[in-house]
Amino acid sequence: MFIDFNRFDFEFQQYFSFFNGHRVIAIRNFLTVIDQKGDADVPFYLMQTLGGSMSLRAYQEYRFRDRNVLLFNLEYRWYAWSGLDMALFYDAGNVFPHYEDMTIKDMKTSYGIGFHFNSKTSLPLRVDIAHGDEGPRLIIKFSNIF
Repeated sequence: MFIDFNRFDFEFQQYFSFFNGHRVIAIRNFLTVIDQKGDADVPFYLMQTLGGSMSLRAYQEYRFRDRNVLLFNLEYRWYAWSGLDMALFYDAGNVFPHYEDMTIKDMKTSYGIGFHFNSKTSLPLRVDIAHGDEGPRLIIKFSNIF
């Protein structure tokens, strides 16, 4: 069986720095739209997911999956001291079976605080403490969210 569809991923990131770059407001918007031809289902492994350290941080990796995805991330980052940046964050997103169903109502949300340890010669270490509907979650990663 041949499944005919197009998948479009859109990502927007914007950074607003102030106080000589020691404070940053970081914004990320992410949208996935699948334009499906015919009645066949899109395989689950080709659908975008939400949840985990790179999207909705209070939820487990791959917690939500469907054809269409809408995600917003907002962070207030600041320089705490040499080798440590901190961030307050808010994430909101959801998955939708049909493009027409996409709305900002009933979004899954998470919020919390992050500690970003860094140096000029090593990988960054990120420790986030996130809270959401399913309780708190600790994230430890060697990467930035965006």
